[in-house]
Amino acid sequence: MKSFLIDHYTKGGALRLGECPEPELRDNDVMVEIHCAGVNLLDNKIRDGEFKLILPYRLPLVLGNDVAGVDCSAFVSAAWGLGIHYTTAAIPAIAKPVTNPWDLRPGDALNKPGSHVMLFLRFTPDRKAEVMESSTGGCNGKVCRNVYPLAALLARGYQPVRFKALADDAMVVAQSTYEAEKEVPTGREIKKTAGRELRKKGKR
Repeated sequence: MKSFLIDHYTKGGALRLGECPEPELRDNDVMVEIHCAGVNLLDNKIRDGEFKLILPYRLPLVLGNDVAGVDCSAFVSAAWGLGIHYTTAAIPAIAKPVTNPWDLRPGDALNKPGSHVMLFLRFTPDRKAEVMESSTGGCNGKVCRNVYPLAALLARGYQPVRFKALADDAMVVAQSTYEAEKEVPTGREIKKTAGRELRKKGKR
């Protein structure tokens, strides 16, 4: 991947645009889908060598301490009530596969290790999977609902899984629970309704 690098510490030195390998995601790492990035004053100080005694980086070094993005697995971890964050690569350790994808239940997940995870909500009337996900692409950097053909998700490598703590949960959730809420009437509509009711009472 392309990155701005420093080859040695130099006060006010220039950065070099070069290629560096993709970082390897380990068990205690977090993958964040970056939405935007910036230059922090800390980056300047690191480049100038002001922290080389306390931050022993290996050179060449890719600078970058200011990013904003989306962490899909942190959202699913929180939804499952976990006190720590499990990455997409670690989720298989705490969840069991759902052998038949059509047996997915609300609260299950569609996980693609090393890439993305979505919380399953329900099957729509036309048999598509409605999910809740945290994503920059499908949700513009927020958490939102999306609907996908289940076959398309499976073809892309998503694995249906169930959090082990929910594996024996026999609670049934009505489909209507996840349907879009009715629009709340505006103040003008409320006045119109009240006026109609008063006219009805006057006629009586």
